Amino acid sequence: MGGFWRFVAVNFVVAFVLAILTSVSSIFWVIYVLYTLAVLLPSLAIAIRRLHDTGKSGWMILLGLIPVIGFIVLIVFYVQPSDGPNTYGQGPEDRACRGVGLTHTATAGVDTPRQVVPPAVSSLRWRRER
Repeated sequence: MGGFWRFVAVNFVVAFVLAILTSVSSIFWVIYVLYTLAVLLPSLAIAIRRLHDTGKSGWMILLGLIPVIGFIVLIVFYVQPSDGPNTYGQGPEDRACRGVGLTHTATAGVDTPRQVVPPAVSSLRWRRER
């Protein structure tokens, strides 16, 4: 499960539990409001990152302002598979492999890692070859 969906699941569970606890005591209402404010900006950031992973502009998040239909359209965008490298950068699989010097490639449905030459090393090789 990707980072976006983990973030959504954890936020849903925490908000649901706090919403239930608000009926027990009003202090939980304060905690609920503080939690909601604390995750507002990270939620926007991760939603925009997910839209970028699917090749969409981050401005598409404004579709959520359209009642009911905007939320459904955003869910459809979020569940689409990642494009991999696009105009917004590498896909999530590429970001995960970058730290170990590998990149994600798919061949006939099978993931096969291949070695990546860092830009600094490739430029040094180019200079030596000249």
